[in-house]
Amino acid sequence: MRWRGCRRRFLGSVRWRVRWIGSWCVLSCWRTTRWGIGLRPLFVYRPPTTSGGTERLPSIYLLQGFGGQLEEWLAPTPASQTTIERLDAMFAAGESPPAVIVFVDASTSWGGSQFLNSTGTGRYLDYLCEEVIPFIDARYPTIARWDHRGVSGKSSGGYGAMVIPMLRRGVFGALASHGGDALFECCYQPFFPVAARLLHSEFGGSLGGV
Repeated sequence: MRWRGCRRRFLGSVRWRVRWIGSWCVLSCWRTTRWGIGLRPLFVYRPPTTSGGTERLPSIYLLQGFGGQLEEWLAPTPASQTTIERLDAMFAAGESPPAVIVFVDASTSWGGSQFLNSTGTGRYLDYLCEEVIPFIDARYPTIARWDHRGVSGKSSGGYGAMVIPMLRRGVFGALASHGGDALFECCYQPFFPVAARLLHSEFGGSLGGV
């Protein structure tokens, strides 16, 4: 992967720069938010077949897994291309209709947010649905309707992709969950009595002793 060129601009509360990867660009935005989650990066990809065009496109929002960082979407693995290079090849070959791809950041000091509203980590559901989507639809050639907007994610991002359309009807018309977190009662409920016994025996039954 090779970066070419960079330019920075400011637009109201948004700081952004264009970085070229190979032949096509990813727009990096740092958004000042009001949801208790601080300044957040946002990557926006336009397919090579429509670069500079005015055609309105569907949009797809990609959600990373637990512990993931936005820059990882741009990093190659030893045996494969970057996500951006894969998208370039897919769209250039006509394997998929063109779309605007939005990479959403929801990383936290706890590792992730599940893309939900939380008093502990911030209101990431509101951030995505009420700030990011209107921002994208206002500045990019997207079809600004729920039936031309999709969400996809893996792991915790897959959980977010499943749950967000349930909580916010009329925002997304399609979803894809890749190994999305699920069946929490099977994953975590068996550990509740184990944790209770440990707290009782080692810490006097109080979380305050941890």
